[in-house]
Amino acid sequence: MIAYWLNSPELLILFCLGWHWGYTTKRIANTPDRKRMKGFQCIEKCAVEKILRMHSDEGSYLSTAAPCIQGVTHAEYPLVLTTIQYFCQLDGPFFKATKGSGYAKDFKMKLKPTEGMLYFQLKSCSNLVKAYCGVFDIVVAHVQDDCPDWDETLLETAKSSVIFEIIEQCHTPVSLAMQSLLYYYHGVTPEFRHQLMENVTNVTLNDVKRITKKYFKPLFVNIASCTVAAPEERVSRIIQGLME
Repeated sequence: MIAYWLNSPELLILFCLGWHWGYTTKRIANTPDRKRMKGFQCIEKCAVEKILRMHSDEGSYLSTAAPCIQGVTHAEYPLVLTTIQYFCQLDGPFFKATKGSGYAKDFKMKLKPTEGMLYFQLKSCSNLVKAYCGVFDIVVAHVQDDCPDWDETLLETAKSSVIFEIIEQCHTPVSLAMQSLLYYYHGVTPEFRHQLMENVTNVTLNDVKRITKKYFKPLFVNIASCTVAAPEERVSRIIQGLME
């Protein structure tokens, strides 16, 4: 059905402008993913730490997860997006500790509001322990009240990057149609995008500090879930390094 809409420019324009069938239609079910997941209390209390042995030497991988905001309409949604970009942007704190140092080929931090979860991943690490410990030390330092490392310039570039990503989501007719469909499932109107960009513009450094303490600390310090996949010969060394 979606392909039918996207292959017809006329119908695509009508779809984006809010065209309807001319009679009352029933809303498509859009049950959030978190309804099928374990409850947050269970995730926080039943901490999971696993290490998987791989029969290859292509590098080591790590993934951590912790509860976060639920839904894109949450008041802290633009704050979390900006905070993630603050630490993960090019030449940002996390970049310097992982890719910039050569310890990891790539890293990723992702908010999934439909799941109410925040994820952090390290990929193809030549030295997983040093890459993770570098990120861990950054978070521990930034949750301190007297941390001197906060940078207004990084905040401004982070906000610009988030706004650019929001604009890029609708830069073609196809992406505009898909974003409209996602907004429908999220239960928001097309005006939500403009309001989100305005909210991102208004994020302050104090907001970022508060979000770091509230959501990043559980992701790195009080870990709810952590999984590592590594070549078999590195497993014991990684376990020892992470325990220390």
